[in-house]
Amino acid sequence: MNTTTKHPESQPQKPALNPMKPWRVWIPLLLLPLMLLARFVPGLIKDPPANIWMVGAFGPVLVSLAILLWFCAVSRARWWERLLGAICLVLIPAIVLGLGDISFRGPPFMVMTIPLTVGGFALGALAFGWTLSKYRLWYSLAVAALLGSVCALLKTDGVWGGAFNSAFLGAGTKRLRIDSWPSGARPNRRRMNP
Repeated sequence: MNTTTKHPESQPQKPALNPMKPWRVWIPLLLLPLMLLARFVPGLIKDPPANIWMVGAFGPVLVSLAILLWFCAVSRARWWERLLGAICLVLIPAIVLGLGDISFRGPPFMVMTIPLTVGGFALGALAFGWTLSKYRLWYSLAVAALLGSVCALLKTDGVWGGAFNSAFLGAGTKRLRIDSWPSGARPNRRRMNP
């Protein structure tokens, strides 16, 4: 046998330029319970301080920002997955905002739509991010769109001294208008907004 002939199986394989790696999913696994705690625990506190509502309102949005930063910075996703994922995580709530009821703009958008969308993406990342499927980003974005699109079906009557009331849009729903208040029950806007 000739020792100068090279066998193809003895040559080292060239590594791929951008090998696919599983995402680091332990970070959203820690952040999702924080989002739930920030949203629901302030409501369980009896007679809380006046500013405790900020934890329930801003906490989930800040955790959503942390999840987005995780994905863009340390998730081990490929560069195009990071770029496309970040763009889609901005577009999905924007589309939901455009398709939803006008009463769901402003605080309800921040309190519900953004955390549901980004939380859905984190759930999708937990389910599909550890796989080496080339569709894992699309699966995660589909879960985000599914959970975020629920807010396009909601409307709110606002907050008037009681709880935050919201309902599904449907054929029988009617929008609460400020002139539909009984004459003696109309809120005093000057006293409510100094």
